[in-house]
Amino acid sequence: MSLESVSSKLTFGNETDKLASLVIKNHLVDVPNGILRSWNNSLHFCEWEGVTCGRRHEERVTVLRLEGQSLGGSLPPPNLIGNLTFLRELVLSNNSLQGSISSDIGLLRRIRHLNLSGNFLQGEIPVGLTNCSSLITLDLTRNNLTGQIPFHVGRMSKLLVLRLGLNSLTGVIPFTLRNLSTLQQLSVADLSRNNLSGIIAKELQNLSSLLSLNLSFNYIEGEVPSGGVFKNVSGISITGNKKLCGGIPQLHLPACSDRSFSGKNGKGKHLSIKIIIAISITGVSYLAFLAAYVLLYGRKHTLRRSSSRASLGYGYLRVSYQELLKATAGFSSSNLVGTGSFGSVYKGILGQEEILAAVKVLNLQQRGAAKCFMAEYKVLRKIQHRNLLSIITSCSSINHIGNEFKALVFEYMSNGNLDNWLHHECKRSSFRDRLDFSNGCG
Repeated sequence: MSLESVSSKLTFGNETDKLASLVIKNHLVDVPNGILRSWNNSLHFCEWEGVTCGRRHEERVTVLRLEGQSLGGSLPPPNLIGNLTFLRELVLSNNSLQGSISSDIGLLRRIRHLNLSGNFLQGEIPVGLTNCSSLITLDLTRNNLTGQIPFHVGRMSKLLVLRLGLNSLTGVIPFTLRNLSTLQQLSVADLSRNNLSGIIAKELQNLSSLLSLNLSFNYIEGEVPSGGVFKNVSGISITGNKKLCGGIPQLHLPACSDRSFSGKNGKGKHLSIKIIIAISITGVSYLAFLAAYVLLYGRKHTLRRSSSRASLGYGYLRVSYQELLKATAGFSSSNLVGTGSFGSVYKGILGQEEILAAVKVLNLQQRGAAKCFMAEYKVLRKIQHRNLLSIITSCSSINHIGNEFKALVFEYMSNGNLDNWLHHECKRSSFRDRLDFSNGCG
């Protein structure tokens, strides 16, 4: 390679990083005689305060540290920071930055440490952030962030530290946070002082690298696991979650009863007393229903079809994602009925007729969820039985953040589920009753 070629590349790198840094400066509001006063042409940009250039790539910016400088303004757009293609560390903590985190944050593919804590950032955590697959530490504590924790957080396989405390995040702890195949290195997770709900997944105790877990001051309920990080009383914090039970004795929590698992609104280990029956069709019962359907399909096809389409006056017309979003108040945690291995169930009021319905939202990140969706829909729409729940409709669409969305909508039932009646309420249902359930399912 010629000297001229090398010189050209260095000059290009110099100009790109310098211009990108100046654009960042224009988005920030500094105090008089503040840290940005050195960001001018009198110094080489690698000598500006808060800027570090690489050792191997001496003319490229690798670190921006501007924490605790009383900086105002807005967070610089990632497409501008993205011009700093060698940037490994961005620290803007303990300032007064406002606005939201752009979905283009995922452009920072080489970023390893991102700290935006202690600002006034608003809006949701963008899904695009999970494209930063090289992230080792992520700290967004002490902001005004809302919405749910992105489901794809489990993609960040190199993540060691995750801090999202002291915000206003809602929803449940994402299924992917228990992804053992990717989150092999996660050692610190702080989700404290938010508005998270639901249960603590037992799979979290299998994250062998997890040394510190802070879930304090949320609305989490149900049983606390006793393995992994949960067996170290100094490694977990669950204070302020008033509906927790179980765990190791040092936590001094009440013992878990069936009622504790179920919860007031039916959340917990065995789901709700009010959970829809389709979630709990398992094992022999499900196979018996399916076999009966196959055997009697020809004889009862016409009758089932006519009665099915009359169910609640809806037939099987599809509803839109927006209709379901409205029916469940934005899939609010207050309407969360329960969670299962393939998704979550929400109570909702559907349409102008104000029909009470149970909306089963599939977690498509779970392997086999899409196949389960099709199989469950095809079977349940053709089965009619007094002891089985009626399916109203289904929805296959795109959600508000552009991800695939699939849901089944059932008639809401308040009398429990089949698993509970067959296996936990034996005194209330005789053998003949249970035999009638199976024999009459066709």
